[in-house]
Amino acid sequence: MLVVLAVEMDMSAARDDDQSRGFTLVELLVVIAIIGVLVALLLPAVQAARGAARRIQCTNNLKQVALAIHNYHTANNAQPAYHDTANPYGWWKTGPTWTMLILPYMEEQAMYDQFDFTVLLLTPARRMDRLDS
Repeated sequence: MLVVLAVEMDMSAARDDDQSRGFTLVELLVVIAIIGVLVALLLPAVQAARGAARRIQCTNNLKQVALAIHNYHTANNAQPAYHDTANPYGWWKTGPTWTMLILPYMEEQAMYDQFDFTVLLLTPARRMDRLDS
């Protein structure tokens, strides 16, 4: 009788080991829920870091433009002009814009070299060409 009980206990222990090898559905759902909560907590922090990085990049770009204008002034003893005072076409700017003039001071010499400053930019004929195309 004792031998039979011992064998039955060993077999029930073996069955428990077989059943406990995998995860139950409840355990998997709990783990997935915990991971979801952690992701939900981290997402706003990641978005805030991205926003701060964009803000810093924008501030840096503005500083670079300000430095380029300052360097232009140092080299030419004048600020880059917004419009030509001898412009016969009203308020339209016909010559190079201030953004074009500061390009060499922003390490964009290659882009500056692509512009043809002998051609007026916004004459009435060129404005009509733009509207037609």
